[in-house]
Amino acid sequence: MAKKQEFSIETVKKYYFWVIVPLGLGAAIFVTTGAVAKITAEFNSRKSTLESTKKNVEGIRADRNHPNEDTIKEISDKTANLIDRVVSAWRTLEKDQRERNQWPNAVGDSFLAEIRRLKFGSEISVDSREKYLNFINEYLPFLEEYVDRRRLQIKNRDTGEWEEMDPHSTMFQNASFTGTSDGILSADMTLPKGPDGEEYLRYVGVVDWPNPETRTVTNHWMRLPKAVEIWYAQEELWVYAALLSVIKETNAEVGATGPHNAAVKRIENLSIGKLASSSLAARSAMRIGTGAGVSDLMGSGDMGMSSDMGMGMDMGMGMGTTIVAQTEAEAEEFIKNQRYVDQNGQPLSAAAAPPFSEFNRMPICLRLIVDQRRVPEILVNCANCAMPIEVLWVRINPGATRPFELAAYAGGGVVGGEVVSEMGTVSASGPGGMGAAENVPLQLGGTLGAYGSEAIPIEIYGWINIFNEVDEAKLKKETPQ
Repeated sequence: MAKKQEFSIETVKKYYFWVIVPLGLGAAIFVTTGAVAKITAEFNSRKSTLESTKKNVEGIRADRNHPNEDTIKEISDKTANLIDRVVSAWRTLEKDQRERNQWPNAVGDSFLAEIRRLKFGSEISVDSREKYLNFINEYLPFLEEYVDRRRLQIKNRDTGEWEEMDPHSTMFQNASFTGTSDGILSADMTLPKGPDGEEYLRYVGVVDWPNPETRTVTNHWMRLPKAVEIWYAQEELWVYAALLSVIKETNAEVGATGPHNAAVKRIENLSIGKLASSSLAARSAMRIGTGAGVSDLMGSGDMGMSSDMGMGMDMGMGMGTTIVAQTEAEAEEFIKNQRYVDQNGQPLSAAAAPPFSEFNRMPICLRLIVDQRRVPEILVNCANCAMPIEVLWVRINPGATRPFELAAYAGGGVVGGEVVSEMGTVSASGPGGMGAAENVPLQLGGTLGAYGSEAIPIEIYGWINIFNEVDEAKLKKETPQ
């Protein structure tokens, strides 16, 4: 039987070389491998840095437009040329708008002679302010006649002539034949006859306009207006005249003789400036096509007009509200607050810096009952009026909770923005079917009472750029150098 080998320290001492050599060799391989990896990583990093630096240097060498004195001069020259082009366009647009929107001759020669020497916002003499006060009280009713607003006439039994009927008279307010208050006339209302069946009452005019917003320009000034009130009142008159010209021209194109054959049959709402700013802001904030209507976002229902169109009317009474201000500056602050909007359609406070040197951007919101076949002509006239309207949105049949993009079905959009159609119900009662008595289904091609089977409500949202006097120095100061 073989003898078992025993482990002893003497044996280790005898063969230690063969133990140490493998251990040392393994340690050397481990250290060498780590060092090689570290050196390789450092090499690749340095290589990448050097290659990138070389590429940048080669790019600078190849670029002939690097910022030397010649390049800086060329950039300055191009900037100056661009400013000159902007100023030229600004001067052209401002001149065109000024020539198409003149101070009315009816104010008087002495007023015109003074006002034409002044810059916007300058002080106006007491005598001229008195002349303007007398003028505007007579001019505002003319704006209502401009679109041939529908009105009631009574036959004079002595002369046989038809005379305008006072809308505040007891007879006019008699619900037995007018049904509602001032100006709200039913297109198919049967008027009473005389004892012998003769006609002694009649409706004349083309466009139903229940509550002319033009009256808010002054709200019947009962005192001498401040100079700043006159400047901004005239600005509003120009804007209202432009909007009304759209309606007038469109109706003239179809030879309208009454709401039955008019392109624009009824003005539900005609808002500008402060009255329109919150409506435009609400519409700008919406995401069209998400299934959420304005009434959902705002928490208000349909009250005979879409809720966002009514918001502007809640904000304030317009420029002509009694201004509790002692100075021109206080009056101007009141008037300018939320009168204009920025590039995103958000209202600007009176203290906010205007985002544009060239113009102030005034929001507009229109709610009309129209012949749906004439919507394209209405939009064309918006672009061609004396103060061109940049249309952002057109809503067809507003009032429902789920909007959709009509452009997806028609294969196109509207100048400046989306076309949105909202199918659902509208309040229908009283004149032409727009009131608060009951809800009836409303579809494209549907009916709005006596206005006919082609009548639909639409809303137009947009803005008008009101150009300031050219100020080249201010533009240069604001241009980055």
